[in-house]
Amino acid sequence: FADRDLFDVAQVISLDRYPTDIPTSIATSAAPSWMYTGALENDPEMIDQVCCHSQLLGNSAEVVRRVRNPFRIQETLRQLGYPTLRVVKSATSLTRNATWVKKPLPSAGGFRITICNQQDDRETNTEGEPVYFQEFVAGDSLSALFLADRNQTVFLGATEQRIGLNGDESTRFVYRGSVFPARCPETAVRQMARIGTALGRGFQLQGLFGCDFVFDGKTAWLIEVNPRYPASAETIEYGRGIPLVDWHVQACRQSGARPSATTNFVSQTSAGVSDHQDRIHDESPTEYDDQRSRQNVPKDFTSQVAAALAVEPHECVMKEILFAAEDVVVPKWNGGDWKWHLDTAPTIADIPQPGQIIRRNEPICTIMANGADYEMCERLLVERRRQITDWLSISGYS
Repeated sequence: FADRDLFDVAQVISLDRYPTDIPTSIATSAAPSWMYTGALENDPEMIDQVCCHSQLLGNSAEVVRRVRNPFRIQETLRQLGYPTLRVVKSATSLTRNATWVKKPLPSAGGFRITICNQQDDRETNTEGEPVYFQEFVAGDSLSALFLADRNQTVFLGATEQRIGLNGDESTRFVYRGSVFPARCPETAVRQMARIGTALGRGFQLQGLFGCDFVFDGKTAWLIEVNPRYPASAETIEYGRGIPLVDWHVQACRQSGARPSATTNFVSQTSAGVSDHQDRIHDESPTEYDDQRSRQNVPKDFTSQVAAALAVEPHECVMKEILFAAEDVVVPKWNGGDWKWHLDTAPTIADIPQPGQIIRRNEPICTIMANGADYEMCERLLVERRRQITDWLSISGYS
């Protein structure tokens, strides 16, 4: 997007064709290393191309193809004895005793996901993308963040996810913000931590990655894995006061070359499924790692991570993406100082360029708030929504 505030903190290269121009751009810049965010996991071929020019700090195209395969994830969870939502390739396999969602295989941000029925038997969506069907479960939308290196996967925290735009069933699942810490039972946190650490080790993920869940009051159901810095990460970064990108870089550089992952996921664990289930309730979330190889992790980095996670989050952080309810032409910014500070969440981010046209249901910008409690953060978000409303001369948001 080449947003206006990004120019204050980084060299910005705007691409005419995204993501087509990424390999050429990185090759021209002679960057020694690179990492990806966004939805680039939907284009593993692009990841391979860029790796010809620069060292990747993140998950390879091979790993991405495995962990973004919903059928492989389902089978892995089943082998490990975890509950898993059913996934099928065709609407002809849908059962009448369940509700289903139709999801594009190349997905991000919750767009183009819809509730479906057995009459919807198309194998592509309206954009022509291949789709699959996942069992729907009602509950709280949550996300968990993890950091993995060659030897261990560590649970960093859980966030609430705010999803859905106003008055439009087609945008019911669109991601629009995060809240840290998540207000959910400890049982949900422990379940998410177990699943994420197991997947991190088995799929040999490295660096930061996120897992999205729905908690129905009893079970945390895995929805998908995002094998890169996820959108909710910055709320944990500010809430805990930890340098996540620095940790990501260190973890990836320590990981180096890894052996190929095997299909038989259970055989990679130090204990079988039954032993794993026995231990699921008697260890802290960050302790379910591969104990056998921890001695190979440099102590300075490991100690830094452990010390930071031993401290309770010092404040609440909320993030909200504002989407346009109508087409908007962006005026000159008059909302005051947006300067970023490393130790506190920005009040506003992702500020669009003057003259940019933002269509209905497209993101305008991001507002954030940090404070002593959730109520304080909510009040601050109300003030910042009003500030953006006045700036754009609009009546509201999607």
